[in-house]
Amino acid sequence: FVCSLLSSFSSLFFLYYVSSFALSGIHCRITTVSDVPVKAGESVSIPCLYEAQYRDDVKYLCKGYRWAFCKTVIRTDQEPCSGRFCISDDKEQRIFTVTIKNITDEDSYFWCAVEISGPDVKKYFQLSLTTGTPSLFVSQKEIAGPQGGSVTVLCHYNYPKVPQWCRLGSSCATDEIGSIDGTTVKINASVPDVLNVSMIELRTESSGWYWCAEGGFQMPVHVTVSQNPDTDVSYATIVRNEHAGAETKVETVTQKIYICFIFYILTITLTVYLAQQDCIPTESVTYSTVVRTSNMQQMVHN
Repeated sequence: FVCSLLSSFSSLFFLYYVSSFALSGIHCRITTVSDVPVKAGESVSIPCLYEAQYRDDVKYLCKGYRWAFCKTVIRTDQEPCSGRFCISDDKEQRIFTVTIKNITDEDSYFWCAVEISGPDVKKYFQLSLTTGTPSLFVSQKEIAGPQGGSVTVLCHYNYPKVPQWCRLGSSCATDEIGSIDGTTVKINASVPDVLNVSMIELRTESSGWYWCAEGGFQMPVHVTVSQNPDTDVSYATIVRNEHAGAETKVETVTQKIYICFIFYILTITLTVYLAQQDCIPTESVTYSTVVRTSNMQQMVHN
């Protein structure tokens, strides 16, 4: 009976382990590229999307084919750049980005990882090094456009099948006219080996990481949507008005200082004059006063 019970318990434990492993494989806690073709000596930036519960945890890049023996090369709780490696964490979009510069044949296998209390969360990606032109590359790895405007990316490829245009952690667009997260995407593959991707009616939510994907390769592209130019003009106008107001205030203060200075001089002059009157006979005071008043009146009329 005991042996039968242990056997049943072992079977249940095995099923639980297998199901847990399968579910964890379906629900990826980090999403990133799988294989990026890159030319030797160039640089590449890899985005790693993580789940919300890891927003405040330390992220890092680990170098090596096997996780058990990989070496940490950069972390978010240290300097943002170290040697050929840089790292940044956009907690709002839940994406940390690692940049690898001056790539060599030793830069092939890496892991995006998040440090947690239990076993660290990780995701593997590979760089396929080439000395010539990569089989998949883009015209611009970083591109910006205004809100309500558009951007265009050219994906160059060397495959019989046309690549896809995808957003990190979201969907892909393959039709001539499609949509990704509310942003209209137009795809034109009329030119051989070139995929022309246009994103129109851009919104601020359109900012983020995208990639061209084909043949098992992905080429990341970062899209930045800038503020509407009309808003910028209004802001500039407000700034100019504030400056104009400041200049008016300065002029007003200057005028007040000048008036006070004149009043001060007149006060001193009048004080000296009155002091001198103590030495003048009384009968001459009236005469002198009349004369001076007349002079002052003449001066006023003049």
